[in-house]
Amino acid sequence: METQSHSYSWVAAVLASALVVTLLGGGDASAETESPSPAAEAVESVGAEPAAVNDLAVLPSSSDATAIVGVPGAVLEISVEAGQRVEGTAGSVSQTFEGTGPDTLVTVESTEAGLRVLNQIDSVESPMEFEVNVGGDVASLEVQLDGSVAVLAADGRVLGVSEAPWAVDADGIDVPTRYEVRGTTLVQVVEHRADGVAYPVVADPDFIYLARCGAAIGIFVASNGNLVGKIAKVIGNAAKFYKVLKQYKSKANAVRAIAYELSGAKGVDEVVSTCWP
Repeated sequence: METQSHSYSWVAAVLASALVVTLLGGGDASAETESPSPAAEAVESVGAEPAAVNDLAVLPSSSDATAIVGVPGAVLEISVEAGQRVEGTAGSVSQTFEGTGPDTLVTVESTEAGLRVLNQIDSVESPMEFEVNVGGDVASLEVQLDGSVAVLAADGRVLGVSEAPWAVDADGIDVPTRYEVRGTTLVQVVEHRADGVAYPVVADPDFIYLARCGAAIGIFVASNGNLVGKIAKVIGNAAKFYKVLKQYKSKANAVRAIAYELSGAKGVDEVVSTCWP
């Protein structure tokens, strides 16, 4: 019997200050998962950002529901190929679907900063490549020196970033992985067919949206007109600020350090909180 598959697409249209995203296709629940899932355990083992309710991102609870992702001023479409939704996984922060390849599951999660797609690889028969199609206002994807991928508009604006990929096996051991870009399709290659790999392997493309960070920086600059030069040096644009914030172990540390460098600036806590990766 053939496995039915559909393209689960987050098709975006900007309404007010929110990105409205619709899930297309889908099916009824068909399987059960254990708790905690391998995906959740993998996220914890690598210290990745936990799934979280994002007030600007609501995941679809069924095939005809609507998800909302806050990306003012841009239209994005993010889609992955998936099959039936797994029973018991409909929630406000996470949804799991059967993968289209052998022995795979796909989990879509909201995080404080954006959207994450987790691929669970259950056997050596599973594929080594996992695609995420990115459309809408996206003109191109660019692999960065650190392995991350920038999502760019036609005018060069950074609309989002997919952090450097990771993949770990059931023993918490890193599995070699990398991104490849094919047009506006992001491909995560996971080299799991090696001796000693313990299944399941979990791999993660993590999209972080920067449009709202850029808007927050604009407000911050407008509120501190006497510090424009210093702000440009310390914070820069959303893409630069994202990299700056990644250097700090906590949001509180970042607030203290940036407040020190921009002595007298108003709204440091707000701009850091909005842009925190």
